[in-house]
Amino acid sequence: MGPDSIARHVEPLHRPDLVDFGRELDGSEDVHCLALLSCGGLTDVCVHYTFVDGHQSDYFCRVIEDCVAGSSEHAHEGALRAMEYLQTGARRSLAEVLHAMDGHRERPATAGSAMDA
Repeated sequence: MGPDSIARHVEPLHRPDLVDFGRELDGSEDVHCLALLSCGGLTDVCVHYTFVDGHQSDYFCRVIEDCVAGSSEHAHEGALRAMEYLQTGARRSLAEVLHAMDGHRERPATAGSAMDA
């Protein structure tokens, strides 16, 4: 499993850095988003700050912990712990995320069902 496995489920945002919540996920376009799935590098910078912005904007936020890397092991683990502190269950494996996405395809969307297990 890897990035190609995720690509079949989602279309990436046009920018590889922090999400601009005022323009990209504000609901003004044909975007219906309940959850933010974070992956990439650096866990302790871009991934963590995007997660916090999403949390403060009332999104369900999840970080795919086997698809992120930090500037150091200590900073990486600290950022993962901080994200888990903000939202219990935030740390997910790629396998868990793909399984949830496959299951979501088979049933209609309901509020609060965005990987909140």
